[in-house]
Formats: sequence, C-alpha cells, structure tokens
Amino acid sequence: ETTGAHTLYSRYRSNDDPNWDRDSPYKTALQNIVQDQGIGFVLDLHGMSNRHKFGLALGTMNGRSCPDFEPLILETVQAQFQQTSQGIARNFTELRWDHFVLNHPRFTGGVANYTITRFASEQLGIPALQIELCSSARVVERRPFSQWKTPFRGQPEAIEQAVALLQSLVATLMTTF
Repeated sequence: ETTGAHTLYSRYRSNDDPNWDRDSPYKTALQNIVQDQGIGFVLDLHGMSNRHKFGLALGTMNGRSCPDFEPLILETVQAQFQQTSQGIARNFTELRWDHFVLNHPRFTGGVANYTITRFASEQLGIPALQIELCSSARVVERRPFSQWKTPFRGQPEAIEQAVALLQSLVATLMTTF
C-alpha cells in the first residue's frame, strides 16, 4: 500500500505452484495485470528458511531477467544489506539477516525452472527480479500447526529493514518508467 505498486499473491495452500508449473492461473492473472496496467517490472517475492544463514537472495537468472536494472538494484540493496558470496555464507555459523547473495545456485530466479521471474522476463518481455527473504526478515509470528510444530517469531529489526528495502526498491524502479 505504501508504494502504490500492484500486488498479486498465491496462498500457501493453493493447489498450483506458480513457481514450478509452466502454466497456472497465477501466471494468467499476472499476464492480464501486466497488459491491463502497463506494468514495467515484476518483483517476485519468496520466503526461504533461516538455514541458509543470510537474509535475502536476489535472483536475476544470472543477469538475464533484468540486465539493464541489475546495477541499480544492487546499489539500492547494498545501501541496506551487505553483499556476500555463497562460499562465504556457507561458513556463517549463525544467521546474518543483514547479508544478501546474488544468484545463489538455489535462488537464481529461474535458470532451471519456470519461475514467475522467468515467465515475466521470457514470456511477457518485462524485467523481473526474484527476492527470497529469510524467515526472520518476513515472519512476524507463526503459531504451531500441522506443518510447523513449533512457534516462531521473526526479528523486528530484520522485518523493518526488509520492508524498508522493498519500499526503496519499488520507489527506485518506479523512477525508471
């Protein structure tokens, strides 16, 4: 709401997986919104577990999904998070939510599967960026239920910084259109 950006999301218990299915109702809806509203950039937000030991992963399909925007994106993210590499992050002994990696092999944005980032870039012809946020930077509180047996609380500072980053990223990208 604070950015004025359009939002489309998939529910956790949906029967489709828009990030793996080649075709899905989500992708059809995205295509319609992009065409009807003249969307110029897609931010594809995801959640990853804290086990990766870094706060966020940016996926640009190794530079292919938004080549003209990658330097601007990196500059914006580096103002709030510290860039690291997969090799260095692998040796972190605890979560460093204020660190990020670019094109981690597990989070490339769609080199090997049919992600929203890949769909937007290749099928819709618009630049896209996949952002994976660790649990501590996106989950305010999770109560136990069938999949997660233990409660969880994210880190307020990490959540605030992630929200600020997303707002800044949207504002920065909107100035380019």
